[in-house]
Amino acid sequence: DGGTDHTREAVAPYLGKRVRYVYQHNRGLSAARNTGIRHARGELVAFLDDDDIWFPHKLQRQVQVFQEHREIGLLHAYLYRLDERGRVIELRKPEREPTTRFDELYLRGTGSPSSMMIRREVFDTRSGFDEQIPGLEDLEFFSRALEVFSCFFLPEVVGAYREHARTMTKNKAKMYDGRIIIGRRMLNKIRDPYWKQRTAMRLARTL
Repeated sequence: DGGTDHTREAVAPYLGKRVRYVYQHNRGLSAARNTGIRHARGELVAFLDDDDIWFPHKLQRQVQVFQEHREIGLLHAYLYRLDERGRVIELRKPEREPTTRFDELYLRGTGSPSSMMIRREVFDTRSGFDEQIPGLEDLEFFSRALEVFSCFFLPEVVGAYREHARTMTKNKAKMYDGRIIIGRRMLNKIRDPYWKQRTAMRLARTL
């Protein structure tokens, strides 16, 4: 995505049948993910942001879950949080698991994209990430996907998420704008009165 960190040179020794490198001028996070999806050839798609880490068992474990649960379209899991030096900030798993239900999504959120694995069919049916959303584009995509596909939460740590001053979550303005746009879109689709009211209250506090 137009990176200037010498990615092309770093991956060159690994290019071949199993590793491909695709370059495009900078168009933002959602556009980069959508380009990767278009070039993907497999049945399952997984994301790894450039400052995050997968543990060695991550892909194998999640493929196993998909093989055991043919009905699911999406899967997410836990990640540890790291600081800029790679030190673990948080070892404990959160008390509240990310949701797998559409009605609860705005309040409880999802796992990080680097923790996810998604069937290609989901993107073919619901399209990819909205490139116009300024922030929380993964939440917006999940909201559309969960309208049609079931999701599985794997309560295991499969990698690590690195926090630093340049991470997207530190951009409060984009996070704020994204949360308002997504909340308004979801509010009209939530069926459960309890979650509809709670979502409306959260959105009102955001505004």
